[in-house]
Amino acid sequence: MPVLLQLASMAERGLGTAKSLATARGWYERAAEKGSVPAMVNFGAMLTQGRGGPVDHAAARGWFLKAAEAGQD
Repeated sequence: MPVLLQLASMAERGLGTAKSLATARGWYERAAEKGSVPAMVNFGAMLTQGRGGPVDHAAARGWFLKAAEAGQD
């Protein structure tokens, strides 16, 4: 999962690739689905803010709850 997080971060910042929030959001989602707690938080934040795609507060809440259940403060 660290690789998926790294790819998301690189896309989000435009490091070594064109900056693309939509691409970053996709990488965070993939990492979150594989159980990465930091990715769950980042993906939830992107959903809440509408970064890289539409706002989805219900989905964001779900990811934040999963992160909390996995031990994220």
